[in-house]
Amino acid sequence: MSKYAYLGPVGTFTEAALRTITGGSDQLTPCSNVTAALDMVRNGQADYALVPIENSVEGVVARTLDELAIGEPLTIVGEVLLPVTFALMVRDANAEVKKIATHPHAEAQCRKYIAAHYPNAEIVTTNSTAAAAEALANGQFDAAVASEVAAKTYGLTVLNNNIGDAEGAVTRFVLVSKPGSIP
Repeated sequence: MSKYAYLGPVGTFTEAALRTITGGSDQLTPCSNVTAALDMVRNGQADYALVPIENSVEGVVARTLDELAIGEPLTIVGEVLLPVTFALMVRDANAEVKKIATHPHAEAQCRKYIAAHYPNAEIVTTNSTAAAAEALANGQFDAAVASEVAAKTYGLTVLNNNIGDAEGAVTRFVLVSKPGSIP
């Protein structure tokens, strides 16, 4: 059994990517941000962390690069490529959409859709798309852009699926651990 930290909460694309490489006996711990996930490895609370590092549409995830460049060194020991599609979700299908929550990379990948359908909506950024869905479920926003898995996880209604501007978008995640001995 290995311990894994990842960018949470439950329902993120990072969790979906992690589940492609872990087994049923592994312990998965969602973290509120990339820094917290990497620090769990640095502190010995996790053997590995999986974090997003780049997206085929929006480019590098600057926070991940910054966090890997500072602090106690970590080693990239694996990667996962995950196709990403986005959905617009709500709690109440009849409510007016004035505030849409999502992660900045997701917003950038859905700009055309949002501009065409919700041109006056305020976009509120969150630490992850699943965090946006969770906040929506708690009544903080009118809508969220996240994965269908997040909608199911938080009991939300999907108004429209596959709202990304670029078909075939992929996010690359890296698996990191403390450096081992060089063979």
